[in-house]
Amino acid sequence: EVTLIYRKKEGFVPLQWTYPDYRTPVALDFFNSVRTKLLAESRYRTA
Repeated sequence: EVTLIYRKKEGFVPLQWTYPDYRTPVALDFFNSVRTKLLAESRYRTA
């Protein structure tokens, strides 16, 4: 079930049906920081 979409300039964006707790700035910041860390880690492993 899709509850958030990712946009390069905006980061994670909630959809109309996204649970309220996933819409909070704290949750969105967390998801964006985890994505950033995972991307950095995957780049490190492939280099």
